[in-house]
Amino acid sequence: MRGWPFLLLMLLAITTVFATPTEAQSQPAPVGVADTLRLGLAGLGNAAWLTGQNAAALPHWQSRGYGLTRLTGYQTAGPLRRPQEPVRHQSVGLHTEGMRPVGGWWVFGEFDYRKTADTQLAFSHGYDPFNGNPYLWADTLTGDWTRDHIRARVALTTPVRGRWRLGLALPYHVGQGSRLLDPKPFYRFRDVGVLPSVWRQVSARWGWGLVLGGQFTQEENEVGFFTVRTDNPLLYRMRGYGSFSQSPIVSAERLVRGTTWLATAQTEWKTGAASWGAQVGGRLRHETIREGIAAPQAGGVFREAAAHARLSRVQPRPGGGWRLAAQTDLRQGRGTDPILSSIGPTYLLTTTRLDYDHWRLTNERFRHETTYLMAETMQYSDPIVRTDWSALRLMLGVEVLRRWGTAGNGTGWFGRLGLGVRYVPTRSFVALRPTRLTTLLTRPDYVIQTTSAGLLGGSIGRDFRLNNFPKLLHRLEVRADGQFTAKAGQRSHIYLTYSLLYL
Repeated sequence: MRGWPFLLLMLLAITTVFATPTEAQSQPAPVGVADTLRLGLAGLGNAAWLTGQNAAALPHWQSRGYGLTRLTGYQTAGPLRRPQEPVRHQSVGLHTEGMRPVGGWWVFGEFDYRKTADTQLAFSHGYDPFNGNPYLWADTLTGDWTRDHIRARVALTTPVRGRWRLGLALPYHVGQGSRLLDPKPFYRFRDVGVLPSVWRQVSARWGWGLVLGGQFTQEENEVGFFTVRTDNPLLYRMRGYGSFSQSPIVSAERLVRGTTWLATAQTEWKTGAASWGAQVGGRLRHETIREGIAAPQAGGVFREAAAHARLSRVQPRPGGGWRLAAQTDLRQGRGTDPILSSIGPTYLLTTTRLDYDHWRLTNERFRHETTYLMAETMQYSDPIVRTDWSALRLMLGVEVLRRWGTAGNGTGWFGRLGLGVRYVPTRSFVALRPTRLTTLLTRPDYVIQTTSAGLLGGSIGRDFRLNNFPKLLHRLEVRADGQFTAKAGQRSHIYLTYSLLYL
């Protein structure tokens, strides 16, 4: 990661340029613009850019340039956690983004840096044990981790040529992390995407777009190279939901390479004052694992196919509006194990969600209510150890946001309260050939994912301006969310955020 300082400075410079208001924006924004912009940033509209990274549709998402900078502190803790989650997770982050017109072009830039510390983390030597790939490295030691990750994205849209616009989005993610406890596992992660897109505005009331692209991932793992202990533990090479192989740790290297191809088709149209949006898409993901450098061996092949569909309607009203959105997602993954010469673990996940939002905007008050209903099905199977488990999980929640102002310029106090429930009506678990990891990992993970829980959250904050800088809207917010169960305990999430919105 020797190039990090240069990359950090370059991306900060890019996003600073994008976030700097233009001369036309040097005066305070008109009344209501701040809340209107925040509705767009929250995705309360039909936005092909937000739902499908269609850079060609950037001008249809926001018609006014803006900049946003955010500092965030975050902590989550509590016993209601999956076995591969830390006892406590803490992070601090810097996020900045902006969009502005340059001639007939529109340019968007985004940069995010996050420093995290995980306390008492087990069963994971890599970046993300929950990304679907079942082929993982781990030992049974529990230790503290430190991580640094940078995410960035640049997107641009060409000027209108007839009814066409072309766009390009370039997402980038790089990171590294290590455990502080010997034998000190270490990882480096990189993900680069290239997402060209097109948007055709057929008429004033109808347009359509298409995104085709790919993302390319590489993760390098090392363990045992910097250890001073002589009683090294066993290294578990997980091969599914309870299946594994093991060996003593001296030193080992591992390389995961992945490619994801994706396609998304989108359309937006109007009927009267209402705005409609529809989207369908899918992706194919392929990852290979190689272990060792001098004499590399195949460590597994993972494939995942995913599809999604979305339909939404936004109905503006005098001083407000409402939105109804439905979305369904499907993921199917399968591993092929070259060592055990068999089809490895498989899973099938489906999610269907319905959201209803209603908001009202006045000079000194903003009100927003949200209701959501979600149904999830989960099916996991590992034929090697003859383990199968499945569940149906339902979630229902409501959330109320209120802002009361002291002046009609977007400032004032605001508060949010959310209530919900997660209910698991059906579930089953069968392990006919259990192993040690079935007891330590697979079954506890199943129990946590299939436990019914109550959901409670809230926040309070203030938007304000400083007299010497009237075009900057400041926000300070404290937010807390939690999950509560009768037998498995609770898990809390606390955020402290300070942000600047350039209008």
